[in-house]
Amino acid sequence: MSMVLVGRRLSSDEVKSVTDDPAAVETLIYGDVEDDDAEMPDPQLDLDKSWHGIHYALTGTAWQVGLGAGAAVLGGAEIGEDNGYGPPRLISAEQVQSIAAGLRQLDVE
Repeated sequence: MSMVLVGRRLSSDEVKSVTDDPAAVETLIYGDVEDDDAEMPDPQLDLDKSWHGIHYALTGTAWQVGLGAGAAVLGGAEIGEDNGYGPPRLISAEQVQSIAAGLRQLDVE
């Protein structure tokens, strides 16, 4: 097993839910594991194992988080439990705007 990156956009109610109770992040990621009929939430972004190469291309480092585009993969605040590969991360709306501005400045060269 290896680390993969999946992402979801959260509504303001969902953000409030996980900031008020970080344990609620598990339900947002995995759905209601107690309900056998419940479906797992669909990720809106699934980088699978390519996340680390993308992070390196944006930052030139294996693990350091930069500003702007450099926070696109490993940025944000840790929230919830670490289930073996690090806890989930929450990127604020302001951070998303900064990341988007940084990504717009990149060119193919």
